[in-house]
Amino acid sequence: MLSHASDFMPKIILGALLLVTVLLGTIFLVAPLSASAATTTQRGCFFFTENGIKIGIVRCNVKANDLKIDFTPTPGTAGCVLEFSLNKVIVSKQPCQPDANNVEINWTISPTGSLIITGCYWTLNEKRLPSPCPVPINPNANDAHFINPSSTTSIVQVFWTRNGRLISGPILPPTGANDVDFKAV
Repeated sequence: MLSHASDFMPKIILGALLLVTVLLGTIFLVAPLSASAATTTQRGCFFFTENGIKIGIVRCNVKANDLKIDFTPTPGTAGCVLEFSLNKVIVSKQPCQPDANNVEINWTISPTGSLIITGCYWTLNEKRLPSPCPVPINPNANDAHFINPSSTTSIVQVFWTRNGRLISGPILPPTGANDVDFKAV
């Protein structure tokens, strides 16, 4: 009888090892999936508005980390405004640079997956101006609003860029558009 029990013992041990291996394998396969599903990465999107009311479609580009807005200002005026906000709460507001006809907005994705605006540059014919375009840092901003409260500025086109290099053709505003609303989505 002892020899029969001793033959059965290796089968029990092998069965237990197989069960432990299957359970550990399941834990290691499922755990990363559930962790990555819980972490979402934001991306930059924009849409055109007319006096603050959305017109047209929301446009997103997961490859971009810059947005460039070309506009035609009325010489000698700073009719437009650039607002930065954090989750729709305004944290900074500044008039457009009178000599500029472009604004570039840069962002990065934080280690937690949140979009953070990291830079802003006024440009004239694609050349950066020395004028500051300060980006709020405490708190950070994740939205930017190019606002044209009057008819002194018209939006010409918008481009997606990555590290300053174009990655899309021009996106033309729909009729009536006078604002651009950039958001983390």
